Amino acid sequence: MASDYMRTDERLELINALEHSAEISDKIEENPIFWKWLIVAFHNALQGAFVCYLDGSITGLGTSGLSVLDDHKKDDHNNQLQTLRWLNGDMDGEMPNPKLAPIRKLYQRLSEVEYVGEWNVVVTSRTTDSALKRLVDFRNEFIHFTPKGLSVELNGFPQMVLTLCDLVEVLALVKPTYSRHMDEAKNSRLADALSKLRANMGALKY
Repeated sequence: MASDYMRTDERLELINALEHSAEISDKIEENPIFWKWLIVAFHNALQGAFVCYLDGSITGLGTSGLSVLDDHKKDDHNNQLQTLRWLNGDMDGEMPNPKLAPIRKLYQRLSEVEYVGEWNVVVTSRTTDSALKRLVDFRNEFIHFTPKGLSVELNGFPQMVLTLCDLVEVLALVKPTYSRHMDEAKNSRLADALSKLRANMGALKY
């Protein structure tokens, strides 16, 4: 019998978004409009990889849950500390409303010792920076679409996704910080989805 509840967490968000991205990529050759949905889904997958990596890192802050929230400052936790206190059962009442940091800010934190610790710093590149900016800009355009006609040149789109697939692989499979929460089946799903997405992107001729 089907459940009356939908259940997810940050790890399932990553896996499901990546699998959905791979499924959508099957349809791109027959209809380029599916690029829109691939970019939206892959943005979610990428954000999920950032969140899992940051939340799994042990930092000098000693509070891993703060590393993915917006407006965090080392000496001024405010809502972040309130959220942590509520989650730990140290505060009564309704849960505070934590806000996830924007994806570009999450990306920057991957390279900051304060957020990931000395051993988990991710070295990024201008190529990755450019690919992320392009993906985020188009994702924002697509989900906040205004009345107009739009024609998008697709040259470089497959390489953009392939570049960011490499980053997802590093965060989720090569040096994951949250491996204690994963198992072989989940890791296999991640690897299979990445492989399928890469194959479909590699087959495109633009």
